[in-house]
Amino acid sequence: MPGVMSWDEWWSYDATAMSELVISGKVTAAEVTAQAAEGARLVDPPLDAVLEIFDDTVAAPPLPAEVRSGLHGVPFFMKDLGARIAGRKQEQGTALHAGEVSPVTDPFAQNLIDGGMVPIGRSTVPPIGYTLDTTTTYRGRLAITRTPWNLERTAGGSSGGSGALVAAGATPISHATDGGGSIRFPGAFNALVGMKASRGRMARRVGQNEFVNHVSVDGFVSRTVRDSAIA
Repeated sequence: MPGVMSWDEWWSYDATAMSELVISGKVTAAEVTAQAAEGARLVDPPLDAVLEIFDDTVAAPPLPAEVRSGLHGVPFFMKDLGARIAGRKQEQGTALHAGEVSPVTDPFAQNLIDGGMVPIGRSTVPPIGYTLDTTTTYRGRLAITRTPWNLERTAGGSSGGSGALVAAGATPISHATDGGGSIRFPGAFNALVGMKASRGRMARRVGQNEFVNHVSVDGFVSRTVRDSAIA
């Protein structure tokens, strides 16, 4: 059994509709996050898009006491680059940062968590996010993240892992970043909504500002325009 829903039913819900199910009490956030994690494990061997699943969060989604957004209870993957969550690894696709654990939760990630979204794992990125395909070797093997539409093709980069997982239906939306196309290329390669937000629209990492880093921004890949707009 796939979980609380059939996979066909799961695929039919975008993030907004999935949140409505959670808010209405028709399903629980724990049921939704568990099915998302199971879906990611099912599709990942051919996609090579998952670095880690946060089993503790999947088991007990940390939701705010009251509903604060239209994406309450929605599971998503954090791209392994950009905004960080305290106590979680961020390796940026390279042996230079292998095993590094984030000391802080950045405002962007905190905003998502405060809004009731549930980070359930880390998705793949190329080294430091500097290529438009997601290929790495730092885990001791050649790893190529592929689009579910054609496993002979790249999922793009640098948000390739998130793009592949959303396109495959594991989660309806996931975290991404973009400096020179890193949301837009995976959006195009995976038939998703991938828009780079206007400068100043998204919260910066701790220690950054618009003067120091005016190119790269955090954002999302999703399957519907309304999900990206709400996020």
